[in-house]
Amino acid sequence: MATLTRKDFVRILRRFADSPDDVLDDRADITCVINGQELSVRLSERDDVLMCQEDGGSVQRARTWIEKRLARLDLLAQKILDAVKFDKHFVDVGAMHESPSDESQREESVTESLFNRLMSGSCYSSEIIYILSEAGDGKSEIMNRLAYRMACQYKETGSGPLFLPVSLDGRPFLRIDDLVIGMLANQFRFRYCYFEAIIELVKMGSLVLGLDGFEEMVVEGKEERVISSLGELLKEFESVGRVVISARRAFYEYALKNQLPLLESIQDMRVDCDAYRLAQWAQAEFVELLKTYSVLNSKASEIYEALQQRLKPDHPILVRPVLARHLVDMLSAEVKDDGKWESVLRELNADRNPQTVMSEFVDLLVRREANSKWLVTSGPTQGRPILAVAEHMAILRAITEDMWLSSVEFVKQDYLQDWIELICSDLRKNPSETHDAREKILHHAMLLRDGDKYVFCHEAFRKFFLGQDIADYIVKQVGGYRIERVLSQDVLDFSVVEGIAYVV
Repeated sequence: MATLTRKDFVRILRRFADSPDDVLDDRADITCVINGQELSVRLSERDDVLMCQEDGGSVQRARTWIEKRLARLDLLAQKILDAVKFDKHFVDVGAMHESPSDESQREESVTESLFNRLMSGSCYSSEIIYILSEAGDGKSEIMNRLAYRMACQYKETGSGPLFLPVSLDGRPFLRIDDLVIGMLANQFRFRYCYFEAIIELVKMGSLVLGLDGFEEMVVEGKEERVISSLGELLKEFESVGRVVISARRAFYEYALKNQLPLLESIQDMRVDCDAYRLAQWAQAEFVELLKTYSVLNSKASEIYEALQQRLKPDHPILVRPVLARHLVDMLSAEVKDDGKWESVLRELNADRNPQTVMSEFVDLLVRREANSKWLVTSGPTQGRPILAVAEHMAILRAITEDMWLSSVEFVKQDYLQDWIELICSDLRKNPSETHDAREKILHHAMLLRDGDKYVFCHEAFRKFFLGQDIADYIVKQVGGYRIERVLSQDVLDFSVVEGIAYVV
C-alpha cells in the first residue's frame, strides 16, 4: 500500500473493529469499538501524508497509529522473540535464487538475502517467495531466524515489517486463516487481531506471512483444495503484500508450479513468484557448526576431514543440517571443553570400517530417544524408559522390512500406532505405557510425518535398518519363506549390502 488514504484508514478500522458497524465516520471524527474499548480519532494531512490524532493524544502518522495502537506490533515483536529463541548454533546456507524476470543467481547467504529483501519496503504487486529444499535441509530454521532478526530490528528501531512464521508441519488440512489465527493465539499468545486485520497489515507492508511446511497441509486427494486456498489468500492481498512459503522441491514442481487452480484463481491479480533453492551443506557449513560449539577452527577442519574419510562427502550426516546438528549435539554432550575434542578426533581417525560412524551415530540417536524421550509419564514406573534400546532397534528394522516387502517408503499412521500397540502387548507393557508408546512413535527422531504417512528422516537410515534386518536373519540363521521373500523382493542397494557385510 503506497499511500494511505482516509478511505483506506476507515476500511482498516473496520477490519480491527469488534463489528464493522461499530465504525462511524462523520467526516470530522471517526469513532469505533475495538476489543471492547471505544476510540475516537481525527484525521488530517501533512505534506500529503495522512495524520491521526486520538482524543487526548498527539498527532502522528496514521500508519504508525495503526501499527502501534491497533495492531500492537510492539507487543507482537516481543511475543515473537519470546517464542522463537535465538539459536547460537544456527548456520546459514547458500541458495540459488530463481526469478522469472532475472537469470538465476547464487546467494551465499539465503537468510541475509531474504532479510534485506523483506526489509526493503512495500511492494507494488503480491509476491510469493518460495524456500525450497528436501526434508532436513533447514527450511524451518531459516524461517525462525528471519522472524527473530526482524523482530529484533523492530524492537530497536520501532519500525519495519515483522515476519510471522506459521508452522503447518504435521497438521491436518485447515483453512489458512484458521492456521494463522491459531498460531497467533496458541504459540505467540497474541489475541488482538482478526484474520482480516492481519491481511490489512500484510497489504500495508507491516507484516510478512511465512507458511512453513506448506506441503504438510496436503492429505491424499486434497492437492487442489490446498492450492486453491493459496489462491484465495492471494486474492485477499489485492496485488500487494508478501508471503514466504517453505516447501519440498517435489511439491513445488508438481503442485505449485503446474497446477491450474492457482493460476486460475490469481489470473486477474499482479503476482510475482520466485524461489530460493537451498544448497546442501559443504565443509564450510559443517566447520562453522563445530565452531559454534567452541571448537577451534583448525580442529573443526580436522574433525570434518576425519568424518569425510569415514563417510562419503555427500553423506546425509554431513550435508543435511538437521542430521549434522544431531551428530555434533551428541558428540558435544561428552565434551566439556575444546581440549577434549582431541579424543573425538582420535576416535574418528582410528582404522575402522566406514560403516562404524553410521552405526555409532544411529546408536547414539536411538539411545537418546529411548532413554531421554520415551519415558513413562505416570504410574509406579513413571520416568523409566518404555522400551529398551534393542527394542527400538527391532521396531525400526521391522518398519523398514515392511516398507521393503510392500515396495513403499512409508507406513500409515494408523498402522504404525496399531503395530506399536501390538508390540507393547507382546512385551507385556501396561495400558499407561502402551498409551505413551502410541503417542511417542509419532514423534520418533528417526521418522518424519508426511501427511498421514511416516517416512524415515533420510533414505540413508531406511537402507541402514534394512541392512541390519537382513543381517539379523543371517546371523541367527533364520530360514524359511520370510527371509527368502526379503532377499528376492528386489535388487539390494550397494549401501544395504555394505551394511549387511559390516554386521555379518
